[in-house]
Amino acid sequence: MKIVILAAALSVISATTAFADGLCDVSLSNDDLVGNYTIKLGPGTLTVLTSNGGQRVHQVPSKTGTATIALYDDVPLLFSDDIADGGVLEIVLSHAGSDEVDLTFLGDPTVSNLNAEDTAVLFDCDSAADLPQLIGIGSVNGNGVVVPNSSRFMVYRQSDGGISATGVYDSTFSPPGSGGTAVFHVRISISSM
Repeated sequence: MKIVILAAALSVISATTAFADGLCDVSLSNDDLVGNYTIKLGPGTLTVLTSNGGQRVHQVPSKTGTATIALYDDVPLLFSDDIADGGVLEIVLSHAGSDEVDLTFLGDPTVSNLNAEDTAVLFDCDSAADLPQLIGIGSVNGNGVVVPNSSRFMVYRQSDGGISATGVYDSTFSPPGSGGTAVFHVRISISSM
């Protein structure tokens, strides 16, 4: 079964581009991130926690849009005005330090079909942690509401036009007037155009 999953993942990634060519143990610069991107959020889950202790889990389908990563005061900012309905997504990106490396999302059935061991084999690295990783902190702003988010990315391709990366996007917020909490947990991916 593991070979089938690994082969399926390999065919999906290699069908669009060469992957992780020389990316093991590479440090990307902020300039390497700049570019125009296709962004995809989902699949995943939206869990609604009500004020009386109830819980409802909803499946979140995939949605595709466009994004840009530009440098502001030498800090990479991912910006998209068409991925969030009625809102603008902004994520400040930083390179994960050695003490911040975390690929646990690879084993999360909500967002991935691979674990870290499979990923290392797929990309011919000693460990999946050898691939560059990014951390994102941001928000979606729209209709007078600011919804915070956090992201983790594993970079699997780099070219002159930017990077391709996959990861997880999380957001926990209390919708105005709801008295409850919404927890959004989905896959996120970006690929240079």
